[in-house]
Amino acid sequence: MQVVVVTLIAGLSDGLNPIALIQQFILQSKTKSKHSILYYIFGIGITNFIFGCLYYFGLAQIIADIGLTLHQKFPLFLPIILLFLGFYLMRKAYQMYFKTNKKEKISNESISKTEGGKLNPIQLFLTGVISCLAELTSAAPYIAYLTYLIFIDINPAFAFLLILFYNLFLFNWPLFLMYFASVFFHSSLLRIYNKISGVLDFFINKILPILLVIIGIFLIVLALRIYGLKDFLFF
Repeated sequence: MQVVVVTLIAGLSDGLNPIALIQQFILQSKTKSKHSILYYIFGIGITNFIFGCLYYFGLAQIIADIGLTLHQKFPLFLPIILLFLGFYLMRKAYQMYFKTNKKEKISNESISKTEGGKLNPIQLFLTGVISCLAELTSAAPYIAYLTYLIFIDINPAFAFLLILFYNLFLFNWPLFLMYFASVFFHSSLLRIYNKISGVLDFFINKILPILLVIIGIFLIVLALRIYGLKDFLFF
């Protein structure tokens, strides 16, 4: 019973994340359907859940050992993957930037408030994943909770269910609350969304491609260094 109470307290308090709430508030203005924001919420929950399982069950070391074995037997495997991801991100950035500019030149009216710059479910899910990964570096309360589970004597299957419940429901309760508010008070929130949509459009169409290029270049340089070019550039 004690572990359940600790789970409830830790999950409900850990869910009070102002950054995630602000992100969701902005993203809800860029969805094709008011229900699509659920992909963002589940992206956060699933990523946090996977991290929790890796931490609790010690799978991180197993995955690291598998990666080391692959690198030893197939030295080109990791560099090729990194090169592919790097060039893919740069190509994606090129498409995002120039397709947006082309649309603007053809017709400014074609990008309406209801359809222009909308995010699809995959983009929303990936945004949730990236947001969660970025915040794991400061996830001290969550790590403390996982450490607590490790040091108490409970069934691993029960621990798995607790981590699942923690992430899919407790951790995201404010995000679900905001989702239901957007469903039942959609017209009121839409007026606020329209006021901030221009800021998000600028970020998605101008800033995000630049960030993708930077990440792509980093991955390419990392691949070349792993391949053997240790002095490549300044890394």
